[in-house]
Amino acid sequence: MSDWDTLRKDMAEGHLSKDEKKLIDKLEIEHKSAIEKLAKYENIQTASSSNFIDWIMNILKPKVPVLCSKCQSNPGTICSNCFDNINKQLENLAKENLDLIKLIPEKDETADMWNNKWPMAPIIYKAQGTYLMDVRNLVFNRSYVLEKTSKYLIGTDDEKALAALKKVKLILTYVSDDSNYNVAEFWQDPEITIQSCKGDCEDGAILLASLMRCAGIPAYRVKICAGWVKTTDGRGGHAYVIYLADDGNWYPLDWCYYGNESIKNFLKVPHKDNTNYQDIWWTFNDEYSWAQTTTRL
Repeated sequence: MSDWDTLRKDMAEGHLSKDEKKLIDKLEIEHKSAIEKLAKYENIQTASSSNFIDWIMNILKPKVPVLCSKCQSNPGTICSNCFDNINKQLENLAKENLDLIKLIPEKDETADMWNNKWPMAPIIYKAQGTYLMDVRNLVFNRSYVLEKTSKYLIGTDDEKALAALKKVKLILTYVSDDSNYNVAEFWQDPEITIQSCKGDCEDGAILLASLMRCAGIPAYRVKICAGWVKTTDGRGGHAYVIYLADDGNWYPLDWCYYGNESIKNFLKVPHKDNTNYQDIWWTFNDEYSWAQTTTRL
């Protein structure tokens, strides 16, 4: 018999007053509702446990009032000790329900809106040599290595984004994949890039996006673009970050081809109006990937 079944049995036998019954009914509904909502977020990682729901259930499960033998043998009566014990248990359950509800992530309608502006599509790419990879896994949203730098990115999200761009531009030296790995294409892990202080366009873009995410900028505001960029020879393939600023526009954060211009034009010239950037092939962050060709709405 479950905790709630036992509690309901005690209620049916008359151990609790009408007011207490109503309170327990209310708490029971709240508790079940909270558990059901939390179940939708079972993929959330916690430091306490890899299984979020098991952790919640083990720590915050409802308690059953303990009745003395006299009260158990005399339905309809309750001694003062049992009465105090029941009230204490109800107070604990009410507090646990509040704790459960606080743990339910609020639905971010803004994130949903932006994540669905362009069609999503799986982007599978031979990013590190022979084997196919899901490009979303290239962007880190937590890292003990990166947080040594990301913890100093403070202020508003706009301020963090600009500071991250300046940091990456300052510490990285452009080195081609041919020179670094003796291959035409190799998308380096950001932890390696920040320690080696070298890489090509996508290595810096991945590091920049990862620092922004580790600094707490929401995923929907950070994307890596793969696409065409204006060059002295016409155009070339490029990877760079775009950032959704507080003003509702996407801005290029390009440490590589147009680093100084990206800093100068931040919050002034949106990506859609910047002639240095041409058609996008696809975009991605650590949560989604898109078959996106423009930042125009």
